[in-house]
Amino acid sequence: MIEDESGQPAPRVAVRFTDGSTLVANPDGVVIHNTKASDVVVAPQKLVQGEDPAGTFEPRGDIASKGDYLTFTMRPLEAKGRSTLELTFNPVVFDDPNVLNPFASQRIREAIHYLVNRDYIADEHISGHATPCLTFISEDTFDYEFMADIIAELADKYAFNQALAEAIITEEMEALGAELVEGVWHYKGEPVTLKFIIREEDERKAIGEYIAGQLEAIGFTVQRLEKNGSEANPIWMIGDPHAGEWHLYTGGWTGSVGMAFSDTFLFQYFTTDGVSYSPLWQSYDPPEELASAAVQLWGENFRSAEERKEVFEQGLKSALEYAVRIGLVTKWLE
Repeated sequence: MIEDESGQPAPRVAVRFTDGSTLVANPDGVVIHNTKASDVVVAPQKLVQGEDPAGTFEPRGDIASKGDYLTFTMRPLEAKGRSTLELTFNPVVFDDPNVLNPFASQRIREAIHYLVNRDYIADEHISGHATPCLTFISEDTFDYEFMADIIAELADKYAFNQALAEAIITEEMEALGAELVEGVWHYKGEPVTLKFIIREEDERKAIGEYIAGQLEAIGFTVQRLEKNGSEANPIWMIGDPHAGEWHLYTGGWTGSVGMAFSDTFLFQYFTTDGVSYSPLWQSYDPPEELASAAVQLWGENFRSAEERKEVFEQGLKSALEYAVRIGLVTKWLE
């Protein structure tokens, strides 16, 4: 049953199920679904047929077995949108054999989780309401509650630890043939200079400066390339990553609020199909457990809620290890 805050039926609301089905509430606000799954996650969507109620639902989603009767109440949205800020890496080996790309190393990319203090970024560098973002699962979704124990486990694993980051990166840099000379990383006699594209229009400028400082603190030389979107996109998104024009980029993605699911980002951010026209995305080579989970979550056709959670956990853990991009903070747009 879908109803508004006054208790009246809310028809024409699309309701999504994790067995691959989407149905629309009838004039009485009712959806009846027969499923072969043992249980499903049920989630009314913001989008409806013919109109947009500009609302969300309480609860945003729930788990139902056969015979269950659920009621969802539509209420106004608390925020207009959200922006997820992240750090994108260039993960390829450069064409020039004399120029080292440290982020071609999976372990170095993963170690940057420990180098950035997400709480500090949210508190000091974001105007308005912001929260740390590790997994890309938005806090306003059912999936944040659904995966809460796994998110907490990963937050503990990847908590800010600069000493650990430095230890891992030192081991990997030495394995790559780099040498730390008077506190500065060198490769084939030259400083390892990271070309860092920093968006200059918003908070990403301050965030980029903070991250650049963290990288310099552990021995890297950082070339700050402050650019707007029209200047940056041809380099990081459209350009050939093997050309070595950049190493890092302060990314940002806007999203809707009030949705139950936060499960498509694995497909969009970590697989070659995420942005099919981008040479950067086409360079991705995710491990099988990540690629498989991303495709399954994109299709949302599970036999049970528990199966979905197991696949989601597999994908999350693999994505944070693969780390071609890492989440930083979510900014809520009022």
